[in-house]
Amino acid sequence: MAEKAREYPELRFQGFSGAWEKRKSKSLFQSIVEKGKSNLPVLSVTQDSGVVFRDEIDINIKYDHSTLDSYKVVHPGDFVISLRSFQGGFELSNKLGITSPAYTIFISRDPSKQSNLFWEVQFKSYRFVESLKTVTFGVRDGKSISFKEFSDLKLLYPIDIKEQIQIGTFFKSLDDLITVNQRKLNELKKLKKAYLQKMFPKNGVSIPELRFAGFTTPWEKRKLGDVSDIQGGGTPDSKNQAYWSGDINWFTPTEVFNQGYLSESRRKITKEGLLKSSATLMPPGTVLMTSRAGVGDMGILTQAAATNQGFQSMIPHKEMPSYLLYSMQFFISRMANKLASGSTFMEISGKQLAKIEVMIPGDSQERELLCNFFKNLDDMITVNQRKLDKLKELKKGYLQKMFI
Repeated sequence: MAEKAREYPELRFQGFSGAWEKRKSKSLFQSIVEKGKSNLPVLSVTQDSGVVFRDEIDINIKYDHSTLDSYKVVHPGDFVISLRSFQGGFELSNKLGITSPAYTIFISRDPSKQSNLFWEVQFKSYRFVESLKTVTFGVRDGKSISFKEFSDLKLLYPIDIKEQIQIGTFFKSLDDLITVNQRKLNELKKLKKAYLQKMFPKNGVSIPELRFAGFTTPWEKRKLGDVSDIQGGGTPDSKNQAYWSGDINWFTPTEVFNQGYLSESRRKITKEGLLKSSATLMPPGTVLMTSRAGVGDMGILTQAAATNQGFQSMIPHKEMPSYLLYSMQFFISRMANKLASGSTFMEISGKQLAKIEVMIPGDSQERELLCNFFKNLDDMITVNQRKLDKLKELKKGYLQKMFI
């Protein structure tokens, strides 16, 4: 016997009970078309930022000004279905303007009974995006879902607008928190990039623009092969599952992606598996660098590990601290990409990497100060990234429990 579909969400605000309503979209919403307002600013509909003024986005989109009379008017509180409806693409506008006739614009039939904030969350939920497949066929990039298709979709919602408002307000607060933390993370990353450009010498210069007080001697130009041992990776026979039941960390490029410190790999290899590969067990402090089809992502080993063939890794000599080498990622990856070659995908060899020249402070004290400075910055970035990831995961969990 089939299990009866749940009529109310798993998690609910106190004071609300009873089943949610199921209604076709056309009984709740209506399509609107208003034209002839070419004096209004042109809007664009984006997946990341919602409805924005076209002049404020970086992309230079050409359009014929003589056709603006045919553009549709969008008011604050209108919903716009963008051209990426296979990913959702239902955006709530907070702006007055005009947009391409290709977009579908709709509003609530009875605003006194429908909360836009609630529906904004509903239209972004995974379940809703998946439900679009039941009323559309062949939706792809560049094809917008029509209002007629949307109107036949059955929607579940709380009939009490007070409950709708509480749900919408709750998720708005979560989204605001995510936005603030994303902005803070972006600012920290921009700050680090700016410091990297100022605290390391530019091409052809031996002294950085910004420097710790008390240091005046020129930096030294050194090849990576002179300050570290370059080590490639290797993979044993992947069909032999016995090799993958060991306790030796074995990293793949997808696990690095600028994570800073690397401790535990997803897969572990046996001693025999390591011997059957061309990889070498590398000591803690080794700086891993991806060397194929995405050259330049780096991370530092906190314990011994091996890698697959997608890496060229650097084991720093005594005078080159691991974190200083890692901090040079911006410069090393740029030069590595210039040297990378290959007809199918880009790749840099160990010999090519060893020839890359970098500038390092001759004074060990200055090297240590640089390491500590950038490590503190990276630690702040990591903390904020984790906080942001937790907030996004929290929102995902609430969406699953607070909607049917």
